[in-house]
Amino acid sequence: MRLFSFSILVTAFAATFVNAASFADLASQIPACDLKCVQQAIPQSPCAMTDTKCLCTDKTFAGLTQACVVQNCTVKDQLTLMRVQSLACGVPVQSQQMKFRVNAIIACILAEIAVILRIYSKVSILGKLTVDDYLIMVAACATVPYIWLACRLADLGFGLNIWDITPFDNLYELLKLFWIDQIMYSVHLYSTKLSMLFFLRGIFTTSEFKKLTLYIGVFVALCGMATMITTGLQCLPSSYNYTSWDGEHKGHCNDLNVQTYIFGGINMACDLVILVLPLPHLMKLQVKHRQKAQLFVMFSLGIVVTVFSVIRLPFLVSLGKTSNPTWEYVEVTIWSIWETELGMVCASLPAIRHLCKHFWPNAMSTIASKMSFTGSNKDSNFDKSAGSWTGSRGTRSKTDKDNKSYYELDERSLIGKGPEPGADGNTTNVHSSAV
Repeated sequence: MRLFSFSILVTAFAATFVNAASFADLASQIPACDLKCVQQAIPQSPCAMTDTKCLCTDKTFAGLTQACVVQNCTVKDQLTLMRVQSLACGVPVQSQQMKFRVNAIIACILAEIAVILRIYSKVSILGKLTVDDYLIMVAACATVPYIWLACRLADLGFGLNIWDITPFDNLYELLKLFWIDQIMYSVHLYSTKLSMLFFLRGIFTTSEFKKLTLYIGVFVALCGMATMITTGLQCLPSSYNYTSWDGEHKGHCNDLNVQTYIFGGINMACDLVILVLPLPHLMKLQVKHRQKAQLFVMFSLGIVVTVFSVIRLPFLVSLGKTSNPTWEYVEVTIWSIWETELGMVCASLPAIRHLCKHFWPNAMSTIASKMSFTGSNKDSNFDKSAGSWTGSRGTRSKTDKDNKSYYELDERSLIGKGPEPGADGNTTNVHSSAV
C-alpha cells in the first residue's frame, strides 16, 4: 500500500463547521513532526492559531501543511493529524460498519439455511448424500468463520475512514483478517461451482457428458487452487499484506489490479461454461415450449451469481491503489459476500423444491400445473408415464415409486423417465438420483 495521501486533508480544511474545537486544545494529540509543520504553516497563513474557522477553510494553510507532512512525517503521523484535524474542524465520523455487518450476516444466514434444507431434503427423502452435497457442505462450513470474520472486521473499523481507526494495532489486525477473508472467498466460490458441476453430472449421464464435466471440473478446481495460492502469496513476506501501509516494513506485492482482473475474468468464464453446459441437452428435448422454458429457468439460476460478479467489477478498479481501503473496500466486499452466498442458495434450490413437494404435494403440483399447462383439464395433468402427478386438481400420486423417486426435478416431471435424444443419435439418460 502506498503512503497515505492528503488529498482529503485539503477538502476537510476547506469545510466550515460550527461548534468546532480549537487547535490549541488538541495540540497535545498532534505528533511532534505534524505540530512542527502546522507551526511552520501558520505564519504564512492569514489565520491565527486559535481561529479554527479560518484554519479549516484556508487553502494556503492546508496546502503548506500537507506538503510538509507528506515530505517529513511518517504515515502514522499523517493519519494522526488527519484524525485530530477532523475533530478540530468538527468533521463527523462516517461509518459503513453497520451496513457491512448486516449484509454479511443476512447473506451468510440465508446460505446456511439453504444448505441445511438441502441436506435435510437429501437425507430424509433420498436417504443419502452425493458428491455435490459434500462440496456444498465445504462452502457451508467455510461460511461459519466467514460470519465471524465479517463481524470482527466491522468491530476493528472496517467501514471507517482509515484515519478514524485507533489504535493502529486494530488496523494491522483488520488488514490481516481482510487478507484471510480473501482466501475464504475463493473456498466458497469454487466449491460451489464444483457442486453445480456434479449436480449436472448426475442429471445428464451420457459418457460424453460425464467426461466433459470431469475435464471442466479439473479446470475449475485448478483455478480455485491457483486463486487461493496466489492470494496467499500475493505479498512477500506474507506479513506485508497487512504491514505495507505504514511505510516501516520492506516487502513486495503483486500488481493487485492485474491479479484481480485475471481471476475475476476466470471466475466469470467458469460461471458461463457451467451455465451453457446443459443447454444443448435441453434444446433437444421434445417437450412443450412452456415446459422447456421452466427447465431453462431452473438450470440458469446460476446467472444470478454471474450478474453479481459483473456488478462488483467496477469496484475493483481502485483495488490495491487506494489509500483508504477500510472505507473504499466495503462496497466490493459486500458484493463479493452476496456473490458467494447466493451461489450456495441457487445450488440448493432444486433440493429445497423437492422438500416442499414432499411436504406440500398438493400446493406444489397446483403451482407446477398452472405454470406448465393451459387450456382443458386434460392439458392441466402431467403425463402419467412420467411417474408424476395426476388428476385435474394436481394431486400427487401416493405410490411407493413416487415416494422413493427423489430426483424427479422439474426436468424429470416434465421430461418423464424416458431418454432424451443425444447428439449422435444415441440417448442421454437423466439419472433419478442426481442433484
